[in-house]
Amino acid sequence: MSKIAIVTDSNSGITKSEAEELGIFSLPMPVIIDGETCYEGIDLTQEMFYASLTGGKDVTTSQPSPGDVMGMWDEILKEGYDEIVHIPMSSGLSNSYASAAALAAAVW
Repeated sequence: MSKIAIVTDSNSGITKSEAEELGIFSLPMPVIIDGETCYEGIDLTQEMFYASLTGGKDVTTSQPSPGDVMGMWDEILKEGYDEIVHIPMSSGLSNSYASAAALAAAVW
């Protein structure tokens, strides 16, 4: 039987600690605040995010870089997983799905 890893991103609503407890891998989403890239759950809390929005800062979001996605997948496979189920942010809201699908198609 295959060992299967579940991967999502921090937009899933699952906190980093919840993901760890559930055995889910969570890819931090980048958020750019006044030109500085921060990552949800790493160096950006929800409080900081909302304070930036209400404080008049320039806030934009981005999708994880292909290198970050592939890096996480490589680490997961090195941990002994055979397969990865990647559940990114909705394709209607982000290009994260299209990027992950293209990466998977290129690799497998």
